[in-house]
Amino acid sequence: MLKEDNYVFIRHVCADTPNAIACSFRTYDSVSGVTISCLIMLGPVAHGDERVMRHERGHCNGWTGDHPGARYGD
Repeated sequence: MLKEDNYVFIRHVCADTPNAIACSFRTYDSVSGVTISCLIMLGPVAHGDERVMRHERGHCNGWTGDHPGARYGD
C-alpha cells in the first residue's frame, strides 16, 4: 500500500488537481514569457507509465489544463 505522503509535493505544486498522481510545472522568462524549463513529477503509481509521461509532456509543450482533444483510454 502506498503512503499518502508520497504525493504531498505533487499535490502541492498542482494544487488545482487534488488527486494528482503526476504533475508538470513550467517556468517562464519574466520578460518574454517564453518557457525556460518544465519539470515533470511522477508519483509511484505513475512512474514508468508512458501514457502519464505523454500527458505531462503535452502540458510542457503547451497543452492546457482543460485537456482539449484528450483521448481517454489510449
